[in-house]
Amino acid sequence: MRHVERMLLAFALMGAPALHASTAITYQGELRNAGTPVTANYDFRFVLYDADVGGSQLGSIVTQNAVPVSAGVFTVVVDFGAAFSGGGEQYVEISAKPAGGPSYTVLSPRQHVTRAPIANALQLPYADTAISNGTLLDVANGGDGQAAAFSSGSSFVSLYAANVGSGGALRADTSSSGTGSAITGYNYGNDRYAAELEIIKVTNPRAAIYARTAGTGQAIDAEVNSSTTADALFARTTSPTAGSYAGVFSGPVQVSCSAATCNTTNALQVVGNFAATMKNFIIDHPLDPANKYLYHTSVESPDMKNVYDGVARLDASGEATVELPEWFEALNRDYRYQLTSIGAPAPNLYVSAKVRDNRFRIGGGVPGGEVSWQVTGIRQDAYARRYPAPVEQMKAPGDRGHYLVPEAFGLPASLSIRQDEAPVVPAVEH
Repeated sequence: MRHVERMLLAFALMGAPALHASTAITYQGELRNAGTPVTANYDFRFVLYDADVGGSQLGSIVTQNAVPVSAGVFTVVVDFGAAFSGGGEQYVEISAKPAGGPSYTVLSPRQHVTRAPIANALQLPYADTAISNGTLLDVANGGDGQAAAFSSGSSFVSLYAANVGSGGALRADTSSSGTGSAITGYNYGNDRYAAELEIIKVTNPRAAIYARTAGTGQAIDAEVNSSTTADALFARTTSPTAGSYAGVFSGPVQVSCSAATCNTTNALQVVGNFAATMKNFIIDHPLDPANKYLYHTSVESPDMKNVYDGVARLDASGEATVELPEWFEALNRDYRYQLTSIGAPAPNLYVSAKVRDNRFRIGGGVPGGEVSWQVTGIRQDAYARRYPAPVEQMKAPGDRGHYLVPEAFGLPASLSIRQDEAPVVPAVEH
């Protein structure tokens, strides 16, 4: 059986040409099944009581059949007649069932009806302007429901907030004792996003999203928590201008892999050039893994160079054939060789046949001896041919006069490249 998990109430007295208010109320609700908003037709039953539990029924039962519910939202007009205008404490008991279903599900607790005088009722459409140093609109709910609910069936937003001053257009807070989120957004549709933020003015240097925390957690936490190929975070730049990056980090960055696919998936994968002032590996120290780390630095080259090595056993003629991977010649060109005899001098040791068919020959060695060999090659795969690695290049005009690490030259950090990328935002006064 489907059930109503949460209802959003919107009661208001409607104006009438006579000197009394209408007995009709507009009711808006949100209908969910196991936490998911439903889209279907539902039958609703409304009963008016004079108490939140027990009590006496006031007036007749009102039913609304086959009410359309779209993305969980529905609106009905309920008229209890004279019973509603009688005054006193009044509560509405709401029941729901799928359209044409056999029985209703009674929702608990009953909803308290708070009525306003007709002079204070909000008539729609409504617009107003005021000047105040205080709050113009303050809506509070001491119960379990929302303080306010807005919905729209058009292409426009349900809530629009603007501020021409120095403050924000919209603010959401949770109390110091609260356990919920200040802002929560869900998208139950098949397109668009749960939140969209965009800076329109091209001279604005700020970020579209700014997150700061004074706590012990992350300023931004992105997660994929279901079985899907979705990414937790995606950043893109389509600017053709040099110096525009999809991501800029100022400070240490840690990449770790805790997913079930960590042993088969790269924790960090870069498609394109990868540049760094120094590239290390770091592991737990083999001799003291609980207390130390061990670092090694990468071997650098101005070329896209691959290195292959091994130890070959020579035959009775002092020769050996070294087999290389089947893709060696497809990947590499411009081979370089090094041979070192192990255990005994071999002054006549040489490469007797260059690489061909992914193998090369060693000759002139000591029969039965061992030879340590090394072969290097320059990448010639499709990517390397299309995007050869630059060795020297000019800095972008905006970066000239600035340094990757100005401190290494005894210069101040203010001369660092991209130092002004993210101007500091003053803390908000609460």
